[in-house]
Amino acid sequence: MTYRDRREARAARLREWASKRQDKAAAVFKQGEQFRGDTAFNTQPGHIPERARLIAREDRAFASLRKAESMESRAANIQTAADRAIYSDDPDAVQAL
Repeated sequence: MTYRDRREARAARLREWASKRQDKAAAVFKQGEQFRGDTAFNTQPGHIPERARLIAREDRAFASLRKAESMESRAANIQTAADRAIYSDDPDAVQAL
């Protein structure tokens, strides 16, 4: 396995992990949709444990989405660098130089 293959495999893994994070976050947002239009649930004064849990879950989902964006960006950077680079173990490295 060449260095280029390892870099491309890493980019693929990063994209896969980002996709999983996005899917899980979408599931969390879908689960909380029932409370979006519930004015009483959202505006009632005082501490409501379920509302606090919902807010915490959605905050974690947003953080996960930000991490997924970071992973996508890293994967894109790896792919861009691999497209431009000439690695020493490439079969056509000498000709490319």
